[in-house]
Amino acid sequence: MNAKMITLMMFVATLAAPHFCAAHDFWVQPSSFLCKPGDLVKVNLHVGHIDEPENVDRNPQRIERFVLVSPEAESEIPGPDGRSPAGLVRPEKPGLHIIVYDSNHARSELEATKFEAYLREEGLESIIAERKRRDETGKAGIEIYSRCAKALINVGDSMPGNDRAIGLKLELVAAVDVTALKPGDELPVTLLLEGKAVAGIKVALKNAKNAHAVSEARTDKEGRALLKVSDPGVVLVTAVHMIPAPTDSGADWESIWASLTIEVASSK
Repeated sequence: MNAKMITLMMFVATLAAPHFCAAHDFWVQPSSFLCKPGDLVKVNLHVGHIDEPENVDRNPQRIERFVLVSPEAESEIPGPDGRSPAGLVRPEKPGLHIIVYDSNHARSELEATKFEAYLREEGLESIIAERKRRDETGKAGIEIYSRCAKALINVGDSMPGNDRAIGLKLELVAAVDVTALKPGDELPVTLLLEGKAVAGIKVALKNAKNAHAVSEARTDKEGRALLKVSDPGVVLVTAVHMIPAPTDSGADWESIWASLTIEVASSK
């Protein structure tokens, strides 16, 4: 077998590998996490791997809420439809600003083995057990899913970066000043479902500079999880919650995907 054929076989094997968790990641990534008042910030929507993101063009048919939440107000994020970056903003006031992207539902269907593998990677063992109880383990998984994504940017350099809940259906909230985080620190987060703490959900932290350094934890009864920050740069925190889909949805399950994007400064 020649080298070209071996390379092709390795490429095909890579495509076939069950990296369902990374394939589903969706997040907001601004062009700058620290800017001056009035600076232009490009707002990108990404999907895929944290270290190999793919741009998602602005699609008004999917957007429920795409806003910039300042310390004082909330404003729509404009942008050209069908293009990337999905939005352009100029924060005017100093302090922490929250970029919010909230989508409506899309539909997905996976054959049984891939759906089970995806559930296992996302820590959704309760859904695996429920499918078994329903005698649906060998059935394809049909779901509707929505995105609840946030990114934190600090405007000016003298204000603490304290996150807060802003009303997403599933929301990750950082419990410390994110501008003070350094590699080696722990990041406590709280996961809220419709404003209330939700327990037993897997939360994962991923680093753009070191995609293999994933920190994971389950939320406690207060919705809290403690994650380890290993590297500087862009950090993505994710969580997924799944429930039975509404009977009129044409799906078996409904998943809600939360993400929180921040930037960690170098320890130097």
